[in-house]
Amino acid sequence: LEQQWLLVAVRLVPLVLVFLLWQCPLVSQLVLVH
Repeated sequence: LEQQWLLVAVRLVPLVLVFLLWQCPLVSQLVLVH
């Protein structure tokens, strides 16, 4: 069960990050600057 959750997390985390960066261009710019 733990391994399955790890696989799901590894797949979902990048998608969530990309989604947040796409929704908040200002935040993505700040992250890129730092």
